[in-house]
Amino acid sequence: MKLSDMAISQGDLDLQINMEKQIDHSKKLKEKAISMCVELAETLNERPFIFKYWSNKTGDRQKALVEYVDVLHFLLSYGNSIHFDFEKYKYNAPEPIDQRDLVLGLFSIFSSMIYTKQFEESLNIFLYLGECLRFSPEEIEKAYYEKTEVNYARQEEGY
Repeated sequence: MKLSDMAISQGDLDLQINMEKQIDHSKKLKEKAISMCVELAETLNERPFIFKYWSNKTGDRQKALVEYVDVLHFLLSYGNSIHFDFEKYKYNAPEPIDQRDLVLGLFSIFSSMIYTKQFEESLNIFLYLGECLRFSPEEIEKAYYEKTEVNYARQEEGY
């Protein structure tokens, strides 16, 4: 998975949205942080075994992957807005931790990232969550680009 290429793709999509909607993505950090939290919650709804101790539902892995890459879209967009150098980034997996602690940590980091400047840490933890959910880098990248096409189509339809 080449995050630097994905960040370029995200930048292109953001630029199109900027022009069509007359907004400046670089000034929407709080909205992106909120969006990451919302999409993370949607990912978890498809992986209920992490937190729904009362339920026998297992969720839908493919839908979880789609929601996971929705988080990735906002994370890449956020990184582009703060001029993060994805080309120099090297993934550094955190120590193994309970998935519930991992998820709680992501909510905390996403919600405070604009104040604490913990982008790289949030990226490491988010990618680690993908590993814990058994999403391969190849399927994440493929799903990311598929969702990018959906996002472009949505923009053409006036989303």
